[in-house]
Amino acid sequence: MSKTIKIDFEKMYNDTINYFSHLSSDMIFAWAAVGIGLILIIVGLVVM
Repeated sequence: MSKTIKIDFEKMYNDTINYFSHLSSDMIFAWAAVGIGLILIIVGLVVM
């Protein structure tokens, strides 16, 4: 009973661009902080 899962990457990309284009500046700073934090965590795990 395996069903194929179809992922529409083009729709996902357009939805993501649409979401971020309507954010206010403080939310953009918040997402940037989350991204930088994730990068620092990954770098820290690789260095250790």
